[in-house]
Amino acid sequence: MSRQEVEQAITSYINDFYKAQRLHSALQWKSPLDYERNAA
Repeated sequence: MSRQEVEQAITSYINDFYKAQRLHSALQWKSPLDYERNAA
């Protein structure tokens, strides 16, 4: 992989998986996806 491809893969991982799946203390230790599902 080129450096640009690696950077795109890392950015994609952070934006698509990590931010959506990690637990947040401000959301009562729920992921943003779970919090939004329960709030609706």
